[in-house]
Amino acid sequence: MTTSHELEKFFSSLGLDEASQNVYFALLGLADAPVSLIAKKAGVKRPTAYNILENLVKSGLASSYISNKIKRYTAENPIHIKSMLEDRIVTFEKLKPELDKYQHANISRTKAPLNLYEGEEGIRTIYNKLLESKEKVLYSIGSSQKIKEVLGPDFSFSRRRVAQKILSKSLRVREEEIEHKYITQQKERLRELRFLPAGMKITSTILILDNTVAVISPKEEDFGFTVVSKSLAESLKSLFHTLWNVSEPAK
Repeated sequence: MTTSHELEKFFSSLGLDEASQNVYFALLGLADAPVSLIAKKAGVKRPTAYNILENLVKSGLASSYISNKIKRYTAENPIHIKSMLEDRIVTFEKLKPELDKYQHANISRTKAPLNLYEGEEGIRTIYNKLLESKEKVLYSIGSSQKIKEVLGPDFSFSRRRVAQKILSKSLRVREEEIEHKYITQQKERLRELRFLPAGMKITSTILILDNTVAVISPKEEDFGFTVVSKSLAESLKSLFHTLWNVSEPAK
């Protein structure tokens, strides 16, 4: 089975060269096998396959065990790659303040007051920028279902937000698709949730953080924008608190 160009490009970004990818995909196909069989299927020499497999074990993509005095390798579930990437992002965000110290003092940090983003990747960029919070409070108004539709199922924002110790104060449209744990795990997930008054129709998502306001359109429009404005942010925070006081706590 040949791999797609996009798949090859993705694994190259993880540091796997062509030979390493051949060995990894051979192992995925075999699931559990000795070095000799994996090397044969991957089309590489046995010593090369052994070194690659040991590196795959170290990276968490494979594991090994001894059976009848023969070392065998097994492939880890590919979903583990997602956890690896999420862990790297969390680690990077923890180290970012230290990294910023190395940034040249003359580099301008002025941001344009208005930025437009399109498509899923553009909107994900908005959410990633929201993790650069100073006040550590994110105000959110909108439908949780609409947010999931826009960001896609594999985007992990909540976990990284919690790692950054950013409190989420959310006003949501009461809807059946809100998971029960979303309500019951508010404290451990650094979340405060209330349901907007009945009859309010909110199809876009409004986010306020520090002096930044972000607006995310629903999936069918597929765009979002951010505005850096202290006065606008303060005005919308005031509106948020007014709505918060008349909204129903989620229990």
